[in-house]
Amino acid sequence: MSNQKEKLFTDFPPVSTEEWMEVITKDLKGADFQKRLVWRTNEGFNVNPFYRAEDIEGLLSAENLPGQFPYVRSTRKDNVWYVRQDIDVNDYAEANKKALSLLEKGVTSFGFHLPKNNLSAENLELLLKG
Repeated sequence: MSNQKEKLFTDFPPVSTEEWMEVITKDLKGADFQKRLVWRTNEGFNVNPFYRAEDIEGLLSAENLPGQFPYVRSTRKDNVWYVRQDIDVNDYAEANKKALSLLEKGVTSFGFHLPKNNLSAENLELLLKG
């Protein structure tokens, strides 16, 4: 088995940023690019609708490894994502059944919303069974 990652879309010719912008401008039919496609976060950052390799040219942080100064990259080399599902617990056995079903569907993290009036070691054991 090869350790090299397969490059996707090698059958397609490269497209320049100018070509992308021409198509986008045409599709917008006169609408303002900034207003329609650029999202402004609550923190005041603009998030563009697409990014290219040229957008990070000259950024020193791209040359640093994870865990090295200036600490703008994670210490991990890959993304270990959790697929989370919250469950409102009204019936402990039913919540357990739902959690087990969700585990089979790929959920990796749960948040159980527990009732205050019926919390006991036995009920928690029933909830986490399996």
